[in-house]
Amino acid sequence: RLYQMLDIKVELIEKISSIGLKDLILKNQRFDLIYIDGSHEGINPLKDLAFSLELISKNGIILLDDHNWTDVKICKELCDRNYEKLHENWKVAAYVIDDKSKQTLHSKVQPQNSVF
Repeated sequence: RLYQMLDIKVELIEKISSIGLKDLILKNQRFDLIYIDGSHEGINPLKDLAFSLELISKNGIILLDDHNWTDVKICKELCDRNYEKLHENWKVAAYVIDDKSKQTLHSKVQPQNSVF
């Protein structure tokens, strides 16, 4: 209801994040804000970040949820080194993704033939 009151278009996608994000990439979608709150284990957080970098608009904002989990912490450390941090608390860290730093980090975290 809040989205309707603010006239914000929201589409619920109920898929595993790597599949849903890949579908959005194939549709050439772009977003100003991406909140990453997926699996906290193994390579999954890194894949979610890599796919989100494909989808984020110039100067868009990416938020990492539960950044203190061991495998999510790697994503946070990459973002800390490559992006401007807007906010951080015990739960979430937010970053502005500009084109120059996006290309640098994206080349480091691009999944190799894992989903495509």
